[in-house]
Amino acid sequence: MNSRFGTVKFQQPPTEWEVSVVLGLQYGDEAKGKVVESLVENILDYKLTKEILYDSSKYNYKYNRSSLKLEDNQVVCIRFCGGANAGHTLDIDEEIVKTNMLPSAIIFPNVICLIDDECYPNFEMLEKEITNLELKYGMNDIRERLWIGKRAHVVTQEHIQRDINKELERSKTGTSIGTCKMGIGECASDKYARDGIRVESVKEFEKLGRVVDMLEFYRVNQSVKLEMIFEGAQSTGLDITYGDYNMVTSSRTHSPSILYGKNQNFKSSTLIAVVKMYNTYVGSKKFQPICPSTESNVFEKIVDVGHEFGTVTKRRRQINHTDLFQIKEGILTNNLKDGNVLLVFNKGDVLEEVFRMGYENAFSLIVDGKVETFDSLEKMEDFILDYFEREINLPPENIRFSKTPKSDPSIWHTQYHS
Repeated sequence: MNSRFGTVKFQQPPTEWEVSVVLGLQYGDEAKGKVVESLVENILDYKLTKEILYDSSKYNYKYNRSSLKLEDNQVVCIRFCGGANAGHTLDIDEEIVKTNMLPSAIIFPNVICLIDDECYPNFEMLEKEITNLELKYGMNDIRERLWIGKRAHVVTQEHIQRDINKELERSKTGTSIGTCKMGIGECASDKYARDGIRVESVKEFEKLGRVVDMLEFYRVNQSVKLEMIFEGAQSTGLDITYGDYNMVTSSRTHSPSILYGKNQNFKSSTLIAVVKMYNTYVGSKKFQPICPSTESNVFEKIVDVGHEFGTVTKRRRQINHTDLFQIKEGILTNNLKDGNVLLVFNKGDVLEEVFRMGYENAFSLIVDGKVETFDSLEKMEDFILDYFEREINLPPENIRFSKTPKSDPSIWHTQYHS
């Protein structure tokens, strides 16, 4: 490799990892968990059912518990940011499963799940989440398949109380951020003030999973053929640096943050960008616009039909139309080295239902700062296909539309409107 300084001889050997980054490009709640579930099913070539969920013991993948090194073809799902301030809702044969700190692929008995060093785990909340899955679904192998980065900083009750107190003080001056009051920001503050507590210092975490050195884990598995799924928690609109500061989360939510501490020479990498056909936000920022009564009504109806309430906070989400410029910028700033992008639009079924209820402006987008309205979902989809091909040369076959809250195998097949 040549550079302005001459020949650069050092290059890390390529890993054998097939890397997928499932990332939301709005403000969270884009149904990323459903996409992860569907992706794992596609990789493992089986459908997750209630039978497997309730009797996972006979499907367990066997691995060497004395070593960090995995076997070829193992699926690994990594939560790479955030804490218990995020959540995924999964629909398995009408059984609703919710996760917060755990990667959503924990529901698969074959998958190793990591909580990476850049996360902010809370011991009590994580213990409660694990125990709930064990008692309700008989998932008794979670603690074996859950590996927790020893350098992750721990959220304490003190952090939570400080978060609550600060939000209370902000509310008195009308400057509330609308945090989840989970203590994540306060934990991050202590981390960067070098006053934090790391997982390696809290021995109780060993009861919940395997506390590991993530640098060592990534190093010893460089030559192993792994399916690596990096799962975003909050989304790019909430990134601590590039989001709508200060109405943001306390983590780096952009895909480049997955490269931190790892050999970046992946065998292949794909950005699976996930958005909704409409946009939602939970927090104190004014997000839902003041519009004519018909438009305001359609936003309220979308909340009801789409069950748009926070997984963690249960708060009613604010609604707006999807802004295509935001999605375009999200792709350009989160694309990985290989340039492979799959763009998934969820919840078109919600807009169809709202339209059938008499709301003619249900099928709308924000394009160049103006609202464009369509008279059918198919015309709205066709416009989206044309827009991204024209603006960033993203082929129509790289864009998928899903109209179900459940795992959707159609995501992985071309849906191009000919």
